[in-house]
Amino acid sequence: MTGSASVSGQVLVLFALAWFALSAAGGASRAQGGGTATVNRDAALQAEFQKRAAGYMQLRNQLKAKLPKLSGDATPQQMDLHQRTLEKLIAAARSTAKPGDLFTSEMQTLIRARFAELFKGERMSRIR
Repeated sequence: MTGSASVSGQVLVLFALAWFALSAAGGASRAQGGGTATVNRDAALQAEFQKRAAGYMQLRNQLKAKLPKLSGDATPQQMDLHQRTLEKLIAAARSTAKPGDLFTSEMQTLIRARFAELFKGERMSRIR
């Protein structure tokens, strides 16, 4: 998509990345002997995030269901219009949303820490 990329698409990508970071690195931190308090705090943050993400996805799916279905032979322009219409519906429904509603600062910190775990040492040198 040109211009403003799809916000709902960006959110879906962020959800996927967060899930990946949390699931891939979560076991590593527990295996390395992370304290019980840290694991419980992280689990609570993840559960809270999953609840907010599920709420967002439920809203998105409800709004998407209101749109006409795209045909299998829809043109790129029709797909773009469909996505932009969904984006406008989501923006209107979340007009009072603010940064941190989905990804709290604590969750952002946890995700950054998990990605740092994933890409440290040998793994990071292979990626470079």
